[in-house]
Amino acid sequence: MVGRQPGCGTIFKACETSPAVRGTDWRLLFDGDSVISISYDELECEANVEHPLRSFYVGYSAQLWGSDRTPFTPYTASIPVVSDVPVLDLFRKHNVDIPMFRVAGAREFYRLSPCDLSVGVLTAGGNAPGLNAVVDSIVKRHSLLATKAGAARENGQVRGLTIWGYRNGYVGLVSDDKEQLAFARTDPLSLTPGSMLGIKRGQKSDGWVTRMADALERDALDILYVIGGDGTITAADLLGEEASARGITGRQGRPVRVVAAPKTMDNDVHFTDVTFGFRTTVENAAEVIRRIHLEAQTCGRVGIVELFGAGSGFVALHASYASGEVDYVLLPEMMTESNAGSELEKAVRRLADRSLKRGHALLVVAEGATTRYAGSEFRHGNRASKGSEFDVLLHDIMDGLQSCLGSRPDMVISQPQHLIRSTAPCTADIDLCKETGKLMVDTALAGLSRCVVSLWHGDFVLVPMGLAAQPKRVDVAAYYYLSMVEKYWLD
Repeated sequence: MVGRQPGCGTIFKACETSPAVRGTDWRLLFDGDSVISISYDELECEANVEHPLRSFYVGYSAQLWGSDRTPFTPYTASIPVVSDVPVLDLFRKHNVDIPMFRVAGAREFYRLSPCDLSVGVLTAGGNAPGLNAVVDSIVKRHSLLATKAGAARENGQVRGLTIWGYRNGYVGLVSDDKEQLAFARTDPLSLTPGSMLGIKRGQKSDGWVTRMADALERDALDILYVIGGDGTITAADLLGEEASARGITGRQGRPVRVVAAPKTMDNDVHFTDVTFGFRTTVENAAEVIRRIHLEAQTCGRVGIVELFGAGSGFVALHASYASGEVDYVLLPEMMTESNAGSELEKAVRRLADRSLKRGHALLVVAEGATTRYAGSEFRHGNRASKGSEFDVLLHDIMDGLQSCLGSRPDMVISQPQHLIRSTAPCTADIDLCKETGKLMVDTALAGLSRCVVSLWHGDFVLVPMGLAAQPKRVDVAAYYYLSMVEKYWLD
């Protein structure tokens, strides 16, 4: 999604050379020297369906504030992709439009009716704390809006509202493996670990997008909600594009809407402050690190903890920093082809130094750093390969420590990856999940599609799927990363 405006190359060079913008995230605005283009798939019809809670919101605001203040968000409300004042000033100076994200929120008038609606929900990719909370939030929001709009409840279901939960992600969508969801089903499971719908990584094959689009047509879906990471979002974007090209419409006769939630405990979906599941995973990982540190300290050992992080080391970095006990962290971002060997040497020297001074040491490794050191690429589900790659890293660490210390130290090794994500979400993640699910519904009913509801710079915004699916990496030149590294020289 790239667009050219006059002067955008000049802006790129000005941002690149200006001391005022160094250290900011201005690069997010460019692909090459072209400014990114942000466009939305939006229904071309009048927004004339009154929000079912409009009178309540207006009346409550009048009673509380004595004015017409309401929580409704205008359709065109937008915020800049970056908030750095020097960058914004440069764009204004050169008369180049700054890319803007639409603000997510409840619209006073919708384009789709909350009643007589066919909806699909699926969870795909890998496990993450909070999946059930998002599904429950979507179901409850639809049920509330339909009921307030006049739909009757019957045997726990809202008449005219069909919410299909597809089992095992896109696999269930294509194979028609589904169940009908209602809040009586989702509420008891909303705070539990895992996914009530099951979760599976889809296997791409010839015609797989076509088959998914056929499923949208089969079930006459007005809306499909997709909860997943970068691969899941990419698939959803392709599906939305295919559905639009084929003119697939739902029960209400409007083009089907596809809206996503950024799910990844790795925190590696772009244009997100934080993704749900990340805080819980970091909290769990930090606790594991503290326990392994205690074991290493008590028994005079070198501890090694391997955590999730295929291409991004956010979990390893944040958990290590939070624990306060880690002597070195190996991240995928630092293990480049030219840098991997020297980075491991630094880790070994640090561990050896700490072992000599304190009698124990602790290393944390993101799994993507393991594969990159072994000269391969991370592959989900490839256990044999991942195990052998970790063995290569471990063997070289042992050899390095023996060279530095004169003997091989006792080791304590932990690989708790699945244990740290297969837990109930923490309070912060629950809060994020509930608000994300609610705003997904508001976004779809407003007629927007092929976008991700994302928390970005403290606001919930709508990020086009093509941008969100780009990989997000730890910035090893940023202050946070350097704050972790600087402790290496403090003791």
